[in-house]
Amino acid sequence: MKTEMIQVSKESKESKVQPKRRLAAGLQDLLPAVVAFVLIAIVGSVGALILQGFSTSSSVTVNSIAYNATQYGLKGINTFMSYLPLIALVIVAAILIGIVLVAFAFGGNRGGERF
Repeated sequence: MKTEMIQVSKESKESKVQPKRRLAAGLQDLLPAVVAFVLIAIVGSVGALILQGFSTSSSVTVNSIAYNATQYGLKGINTFMSYLPLIALVIVAAILIGIVLVAFAFGGNRGGERF
């Protein structure tokens, strides 16, 4: 059985590859950070509701191991969630700095093309 080799020239490969158009200063790279922020806020809130429900349950007595564990969990979630406004501020600052840097770096246009 004969096998034939097909040769592809470099020119045909290179002509098919077109660069992706990206948002200014990697703004699309910040999208996962925004989604992660929202998910952290939701998961933290749901976790706090569940722990609070366990701690106020009729089967859990005050100063028992289960009660103390839920109270420590609630304190931990409260401490962690208190940093969310700071994290949001950092994300917004990164977006604004990226926009300003792109505006100065490209002078308002990209190679004659407006964005």
